[in-house]
Amino acid sequence: MEQRLYTVDEAAEFLQLHPKTLRRKIREGEIESTRVGKRYRLSEAQLRGYLGEAGADILLPAWKQVETRQRVTTTAIVDITAVAPDAYQQLSNYLTAALNNVRTTQQSERASERADGRVSSHCSYVPETAELKIMLSGDIASVQSLLAMVNSLLEARE
Repeated sequence: MEQRLYTVDEAAEFLQLHPKTLRRKIREGEIESTRVGKRYRLSEAQLRGYLGEAGADILLPAWKQVETRQRVTTTAIVDITAVAPDAYQQLSNYLTAALNNVRTTQQSERASERADGRVSSHCSYVPETAELKIMLSGDIASVQSLLAMVNSLLEARE
């Protein structure tokens, strides 16, 4: 029977350790591991050995199984014509600032709720035709708020 080997990141998440801490414990011999090439892998038996008697009844996660928590994402593409270069720069800068704000908020939420939202944007501007294409991807609420922001900026420029 093939035994599942966990990566350092997977094992660290399960053990609630930082991956660097787990690697240090492996190097110091506190936790047994297996070398696969230049990387460490940990078997279920090795993880249970580290946990001792407390780990006997713990069900280890199967990362390759289907995710049980539902995640909904959306992608929006906005095509805008007759966009001046300064308007493109302004929209691009506002989107970058808004995304940095969303990521900072999500990082603080992730610490408490393990939120898994990712938001991204890409702007493509063609100066010869003055066309701008904005691609937004992420959870529905974040994309919706970014679309509203783009709409407000465009209305303000008219």
